[in-house]
Amino acid sequence: MAIGACVANNSNDWPVKDLSCIDQVQLIEMRIEYMKKIIVCIVLLMGITSWSAHHEKASYISDIGEANAHAVFMCKFNDGFGFAHLDALDTKLHAYLDSNETPVFRSRLVPLFNAQESQLDYVVFEADTYEVFGDDWNGYLTTAEGKALEEAMVEVSTCRSMVSPLYPMYRKDAVLTDDERIVTVNWCTRNSSVSRDALAQRHREFRDNMGDSEAIFWGIGWPSLGVRDGTFPGQFYHLLVYPDMRALAKRESRMANDGGWEMRADYNDNFASCSGEIVLSEKVLRRHSG
Repeated sequence: MAIGACVANNSNDWPVKDLSCIDQVQLIEMRIEYMKKIIVCIVLLMGITSWSAHHEKASYISDIGEANAHAVFMCKFNDGFGFAHLDALDTKLHAYLDSNETPVFRSRLVPLFNAQESQLDYVVFEADTYEVFGDDWNGYLTTAEGKALEEAMVEVSTCRSMVSPLYPMYRKDAVLTDDERIVTVNWCTRNSSVSRDALAQRHREFRDNMGDSEAIFWGIGWPSLGVRDGTFPGQFYHLLVYPDMRALAKRESRMANDGGWEMRADYNDNFASCSGEIVLSEKVLRRHSG
């Protein structure tokens, strides 16, 4: 075959149309280049698949009114340790959770406004379904890697902890994407003359009349594990999340200047006595997905 015909029938890419015009060395080189392209495609595909598995779109843990497990860790650093050590430990913890495909939500909070004397350096929230909560803690307690992480946590900080069923009452989709926000916690005790059903009904009325609230999340927690009577200044807590301090200030202005205080006074007088809100900054470290 003429050289011109060889050029017309073949290109620099593998596979070629006519092998008779190609010597063995060139053939091997072309095969190597072709295999390189295949390997690159496979690696890219695997990378995309792996990224997707660990970066699924954040989702709600439970439906409105359906409780999820809300674990709270109230911590103080041990001597010689600080946030740099905690950051390094969280990196290892999240890698462990990723390797076990555990979708648990985690955030870190720092107190901003709290008139009571507090020895806390930081607070950690963890939340997910009770099934995930059980699997997560079973891993900590029964695997070598989990036990090592627990030992490292105890070395860095001394923490008090509790677990509550947290009932989401109100939320906006912004709570799924806002990673830097403000949290308020208000402990309350049900008035003895008020039944649980009446209190729950009052909470539903609150929810139904919230409209376009400044808050992006409101939940009610009833501590059940790790607590005793008198441990906290109330039987249950209202947990509200705001996108920033402007939103919280706007709510405070409405409560002080636009009659909002009347609703608060009615609740405290006729349904539950509350100790007042503490304010914390919150940084989301890891989101629930699935």
